[in-house]
Amino acid sequence: MTATHTFGGEPKGGHAHVCCLVDGSERSAAIVRAAARLRAPGGRLSVVLCDATPACTLVFPDGGVWIPDLEGIREGTQAWLAEQVKGLTDADAILLDGHAGWALSRWAAAAAPDLVVMSARGGRWGRRGTALADRLARSLPCPLLVLPLPAPAPAPRRSRRSLAVAAG
Repeated sequence: MTATHTFGGEPKGGHAHVCCLVDGSERSAAIVRAAARLRAPGGRLSVVLCDATPACTLVFPDGGVWIPDLEGIREGTQAWLAEQVKGLTDADAILLDGHAGWALSRWAAAAAPDLVVMSARGGRWGRRGTALADRLARSLPCPLLVLPLPAPAPAPRRSRRSLAVAAG
C-alpha cells in the first residue's frame, strides 16, 4: 500500500509492512516511533538490528586470553531490541547477523517490506551512516526513507541570577 502524506500532519493511508533499521543508540526509540506512524492501520512493523559482533579471541603478550561471551552479548542485544517494540501492536523484533548493508538487503528480499526507515547517522554507524544509506538505496527491493535524528534536548536555561549565585 502506498502512503499519501500531508504536510504538517499525519500520513493518510500508510504502508502494509514497514521495516525500521535501528542502531542501538539512545535515539533509536524516536526512529521506531516515526516508522510506526508510517504503517497503515493493521500494518506490520519490523524493528531490525544488524549485529556484526566479531567472534574473536584476544591473546595478550603475557599469555592471558580474553574470549568474549558472544551468547551473553546476543542475549543482551535481543533484550534491548524487545524493549524497542514493547507496547507496539503487530511489531516484530528481528536480530540479523552480519553487516547491515548485506544482512538487511538479504532479509528484505525475503520479507518484502513496503518501506525501510533508518536514521541519518548515529550509534554503531557513526559517519558511515551515509554510506550505509547509499548502499541500501541501491540494493533494497523497496524505498528507503532516511530520517534526520531528533535534536538532543536543550540544556535548561539558567537565569542571570542563578549564574551569579553559582559563580559567587
